[in-house]
Formats: sequence, structure tokens, C-alpha cells
Amino acid sequence: EAGRVMEVLVEVGDEVSADDPLFRLDDTILRAELLRVQGVRDGAAAELARLEAWPRAEDIPPLRAAVSEALSRLADSEDRFRSLSAASERNAATPDELNRQRFAVETARASVAVAQANLDKYLAGPWKADIDVGRATLAQRSAEVEATKLRIANMTIRAPRDGTILKRNIDPGEYAATGMGSGLPPLVLGDLAHLHVR
Repeated sequence: EAGRVMEVLVEVGDEVSADDPLFRLDDTILRAELLRVQGVRDGAAAELARLEAWPRAEDIPPLRAAVSEALSRLADSEDRFRSLSAASERNAATPDELNRQRFAVETARASVAVAQANLDKYLAGPWKADIDVGRATLAQRSAEVEATKLRIANMTIRAPRDGTILKRNIDPGEYAATGMGSGLPPLVLGDLAHLHVR
């Protein structure tokens, strides 16, 4: 990672062990990003919990009532149709009235089917594919949180091996660049325990 140096933790001549912190870069933007991705992850977790808790007990009585209402309307339509059929046989109802009531019975049957289907769907609980998508989304959001934490950890530059700080080319407030063409290395670490003389 490249960035502005916040703190240099070593001086020339300091002995360091592998993985000791050497200097720390500004991680303010990454910490803000961590808060954002944690919030998104928490939202995904809440959505998955909502899916897994479905159906809610308080939603079932209105659906059952809708089925009962649709059945009552069907019974009423069928009763009217029977009455009109009997009246039609005595020429007291027109064929048009009889047809209209027949259509009302079919509409009432369709309403019963819709109400029952809604109740059955609700009682069946969440769709497995929705749960799988919710779990995958939560896993993805959790991975984003972990990736951001790793990037924050990378903002503390650590010693790659045991050694002694031979040179320090960086101070707080300066910019530490990455790559071969970035100029002087921020720190020079050497092994003074084993000297190679030519």
C-alpha cells in the first residue's frame, strides 16, 4: 500500500524481529470504508434473518380470513345461480341474467383459488433459493469486511525478517510510494549478525 506516513516506529540502529511494525500509513479512508462495508454486511445479515424467520404468525390470520371471505362469496354466488336457474325454468329470469351469474360464480371460484394459493405460499415458508441468495450475499459482504480489514492491516509496514535498521529515509507526513521507480526505500534493514567480507 502507498500512502502518507502517520508514524515511524523505529530508528537507525534498532534491532527488529520478523513481523515487528516499522511504520504506519494513514488508514483513515480505509477505516471509513470498513464502517460502510460492516453496515452493508449487517444489512445482509438482517435480511437473511428476516427470510429465515418467515412466515410471521401474525400474517396468517388475515390470509385465512381472505380464504373464508372468498368461500363465502362463492357460496353466495352459487346460491344466486341456483335460484336464477330455478327462476329461468319458470321463465322468471332471462338467459342474460343466468349467464352473468354463472360468470360471477366462476369469478368467485377464481378468488377462492387465489386466496388459498396466497395462504399456501405463505405457509410453505421462504423459498430455498431466496435463502441461498441471502446466505451468498451475506458471505460476500463478510468477505468485503475481511478484505478491508486486511488492507487496514497492510497500512502498518512490518519487518520481513530479523535485522537492524541501517537507514531511515521517511518521516511522518511524507508520502511512501510503492514500486521500483519510487525513489529511496523508506527504511533499509540489514543483517549485522553475519558479515560477509570480500
